[in-house]
Amino acid sequence: MDECIGSVMPLYAFVTKLPKAHKAIVNALYISENAKYTWLLRPAFYDTLIMLYNVYKNGTITGAFIFSNNGSQELVDFMVYYCNSWIAKKLHIREVPPVFKMGVSRSSPLRSPGSLIKSLSEIQGALAKKGLPLLTSSNDLLFFDDMVHELSSEIRDYIKVRPYLNLCPLDRIVNALSDLENLVGSIAWSATVKLAYQYQNEDKDGRYIKTSPTAQETLQDILIFTQALTRFLGQRAGALKSCSRKNRRFSRNRSRRRSRY
Repeated sequence: MDECIGSVMPLYAFVTKLPKAHKAIVNALYISENAKYTWLLRPAFYDTLIMLYNVYKNGTITGAFIFSNNGSQELVDFMVYYCNSWIAKKLHIREVPPVFKMGVSRSSPLRSPGSLIKSLSEIQGALAKKGLPLLTSSNDLLFFDDMVHELSSEIRDYIKVRPYLNLCPLDRIVNALSDLENLVGSIAWSATVKLAYQYQNEDKDGRYIKTSPTAQETLQDILIFTQALTRFLGQRAGALKSCSRKNRRFSRNRSRRRSRY
């Protein structure tokens, strides 16, 4: 999640300390992210969300998920909620579509205790514990990450992306979320903002760039995400078509059971 989907750690204080305000946070971020006032998520990822919804809606994929080594399950769950809610708002869908089926953090009970491993067995285990369809083949999974994990040697469609280090200044995030003060009250709001700045001061590794990504970086990212997804779906369609030539009836039944993420 972090540095792949975006640089979302500045949201930690707001998400964990204001749980009843999650819908309001989504609404505020939807406006600020679309206006490019904030850039918490990698801009190219928003294009990917629309693609994911379209292929989810037509039944080509079973769904998507976030599998993160972030330590906060609350933050990972919020990002699942945000992604699904953003799709609904962007495409004017009345009901929030469950495109993202699960969020798995380092501390998630869906993982092996204490595991930081991202592997096919860990993902299958998480899907099983969540009650979701299992992968029937390693070729049924497309996975994006900014790092190389064990999973990269186990599946065909493992896409390493550049780390997203474009950290939005906290001042902008606080301003974008400022209407929350009317919802949660000035005391809770002030305490949360203070905590957010405290967490920011603890980050001293100096890796992040506090400017938005350039148009060229965003275009390159869009090509990587969309081309990977298009290739993945094309390979799956080709495999099913080949199978159908041998036995069309068997292929149709099998494709209904097949899960792809």
